[in-house]
Amino acid sequence: MSELIYSGANSDFFVSMKKYIKLSGEISIPDVLGLRDHNIIYDIQLKVNSIYPHLFNITATKSQNKIAKLTTTMQKKGEKLLKKVSVISQPPIICHGIEIKEPGMQLTPEATLALAVEYEALKKLEDTSRKRIKRAKTNNEYMKNLKYKLHEEKDQELLNNWIQKTLEETNIGSTIFISTDQYLTSIYTQPCLTCHNLDLSKKKLDVHRIGHNLQIKIKCKICQGITEYSNESPNAQFSSLAAGAGLVGGVNRQQLQTIFSIIGITAQSSKGHYHNKQNEHLEKINDEAEISAQIALTKAIAHIKAKGERILLTSFDCSWSHCRNANQASGELIYQGNLDGYDHKPVIAFATAEKPRKLKKRNGQEYEVFHGNHEKTSRQMEHAILLRIIEKIVPVLEAAEVLLDIGVDGDLNSNKTLNNIPCVSKVYANLKHIGKNIRAKIAKSSIWKEYENTIMTYYNSCVYAASGRKLDENKITVSDAELEKVQIDGLVAHLSDDHSLCWDEVCWRKENPNIQLKAPHLKEYTSNQREKFRQFLKECFYIPTKQSLITHIRTSYNEAFN
Repeated sequence: MSELIYSGANSDFFVSMKKYIKLSGEISIPDVLGLRDHNIIYDIQLKVNSIYPHLFNITATKSQNKIAKLTTTMQKKGEKLLKKVSVISQPPIICHGIEIKEPGMQLTPEATLALAVEYEALKKLEDTSRKRIKRAKTNNEYMKNLKYKLHEEKDQELLNNWIQKTLEETNIGSTIFISTDQYLTSIYTQPCLTCHNLDLSKKKLDVHRIGHNLQIKIKCKICQGITEYSNESPNAQFSSLAAGAGLVGGVNRQQLQTIFSIIGITAQSSKGHYHNKQNEHLEKINDEAEISAQIALTKAIAHIKAKGERILLTSFDCSWSHCRNANQASGELIYQGNLDGYDHKPVIAFATAEKPRKLKKRNGQEYEVFHGNHEKTSRQMEHAILLRIIEKIVPVLEAAEVLLDIGVDGDLNSNKTLNNIPCVSKVYANLKHIGKNIRAKIAKSSIWKEYENTIMTYYNSCVYAASGRKLDENKITVSDAELEKVQIDGLVAHLSDDHSLCWDEVCWRKENPNIQLKAPHLKEYTSNQREKFRQFLKECFYIPTKQSLITHIRTSYNEAFN
C-alpha cells in the first residue's frame, strides 16, 4: 500500500485520508499507516500540507528528517572505518588526527549535537565553495576560448551590434580619455590567456613607448605564454594624428604640446618624429583643402547671384612659420558673407609659399633638401601668395561675371597689382594696420605727440560711422574724399570748438553744447598753429596706395584663422 501512496496512483486513498484527518484532528500519519520510510512520509505530509497548511509543522518535520538522515549516514561511515580496523593487523589507525578503534567513540548528547551542527555547517561551506569553483572554471574556460570564438562570424556580428548599440545609447564618441594608472591597472590584472594565471608575482612586464603609442608585453612565468597589448589600433597612430591635427589647426609643435599637457598628456613626440609625420600628411591635407576651397567659392558665387548681386566681399591675410626671416608662409582669401552649411566665414582660396632648404656637408658643399616655390625675400612672400590666389580665382570669377572686393593689410604693397586686375572692383585697407602706422607717425612728433589718443579716437569714429552709413539703406553713403575732409578739417574745427563739420555719430557736443570739450584742444591756438596741425594730420592720414576705408570688411577673420 505504501508504494501506491508514494506513486500517487491511488487517488481514493488520499480522499479517504483527508476525511479521516479532518475527523481525527492533528494525528500522525506514521501512526495511522504504520509506515517507516521517512522520505515517503515527508512527501505525503507535503501533499497534505498543501491543502491543510496548519495541519503539520513542516519545519520541525524537515529537521527531524535531516537528523535521521545524518544519523544513518554517520552510522554507515563509522561501520566502514571499523571494518578497515579489523582488516589491518597492526593498529592504531589515525585518520585526520583521530584514532580509529573498537567500539567507536562515546559522546554526550550535547557533544553529539554540536558535532552534527558543525558537520552540517562545514558541508554547506564545502557545497558553496564547490559551486564557486565550478563557476570560476566555466568563466575561465569562456575566457580561454573567447579569442577563438571572436573569429566566428556569428559572435563577431553580435559583438559589433553590442558596440554599435553602446555608442548610440551612451553617445561616448570615438575616443575615451583614461588615466595612465587605470589603464595599466586594467592591463596588468588581466588573466593569462593560456593558463588564466592571475598572480602578479608570476608575470614579467615589458613596456615600450614610442610617441603616444604604448606597447605592453606580459609574459607568464607558469606557461611561458606572451600577451601583447597596445593603446592604438592598427589603422590609427596617435603620433601621426597629432601631427596632422597641428597642421589643420594651424598650431606649431610647442603650442600643441602645451595643449596636450593641459589635458594631462605629458608624453610628447620628438621634434624629428613630429615633423616627419607632418610631411606624410601635408600633401594630402593640401589636396583636401584645395577641394574644400573650390566648393566654398562655387557656393559663395551662387549665393550672391541668388540675391541679385555681382560683388564678392573678401579679405586676405598671411601667416608665417616664424616672426622674422620666415621660410614658410600661407595666405587665405575668406568670404565675408554667411553661407548655408557653414558656421564660420569660409575660405574660398589659399596658397602657400616656401623657400628652398639647403644643408651643408662636412666638406662645405651645399645640397638641396627641399625645392620650394619661392626664391625671393620673406618680405615679398605675402605678395607672391596673393598673386597665386588671384591666378586661381580670376578664371572662375570671369566665367561667373562676378567682381571682387578685397580687404588687405595696410602694410601690403599690392594695391597696384590688384588695381590692374579687371575683376577687382575695390581694394580696402585694414583699419588696424592703418591706425598702427598713424600712431607711429604721431609718436615721432614732439609738438603733437600728446594729441595721439584724441586724434585716433576721432579718426576711428569717422571710419566706423562712414562704414555704418554704407550698410544703412536709409542713409547716403559718403565718399572717400568726404571721409578724408571730415577726418582732417572736421577734427581741426572740433578741437577749436567749432562742431559744424562734425557728424552726429562722432561728436556729442553738436547736439549737446553744454558738454565741456575735453583737453587737449586748439581753442587757445592761433590760426597759423591750427593750419600747422591740419598739415600734420594730412601727412599722417595719407595712404600711399589710395585704399578705401569705408567698408565693413575686416581682416580680423584672417587674423583669427592664422
